[in-house]
Amino acid sequence: HANGNLYIADTHNNRVRVIDMTTEQVSSLLGSGYITWKKVKTIDARFEPLGLPTDLAVLGNLLYVTSAATNQLFEVDMKDGSAELLCDLPEGNVGLLRNCPVNINAGSNVLYVTMADGKAYKVDRKGKIAELKKGTPFRFASVCEWKNGIAGVTKDGRVVYLEDEKIGK
Repeated sequence: HANGNLYIADTHNNRVRVIDMTTEQVSSLLGSGYITWKKVKTIDARFEPLGLPTDLAVLGNLLYVTSAATNQLFEVDMKDGSAELLCDLPEGNVGLLRNCPVNINAGSNVLYVTMADGKAYKVDRKGKIAELKKGTPFRFASVCEWKNGIAGVTKDGRVVYLEDEKIGK
């Protein structure tokens, strides 16, 4: 939710939708409704395909959208829907499927992306990626900033708190 609008990752319709909370009108901001599996550097608003947007987050005046089909993170202009690639996300295999982003949260000046394999990454506004607590035994479903560290929910339902080099519960 930002600027009086509710933004929705409409995954299986391959679009980002916007609900104007004042007028209650629904419109498409990004994605033509067609899926793409091809990695791209830009998307021209509603005129080009977007591949399976799984989640989104607002950071500052920009909307960030993850694509599960291409394993990419896009920076989207909330006014005109134009999107530019912020970064390619790590790929790998999860069972029979490719690893893909499942969750994104905005921090104070970074984004936290959780992947299907349970790894979590911090992405700065320039697109630099760092794995959170590399080698940790946790498989995350979601992470976010909390107090002086990062709080996360694991795939098995535990809540963990990461501060400096310590892991607390």
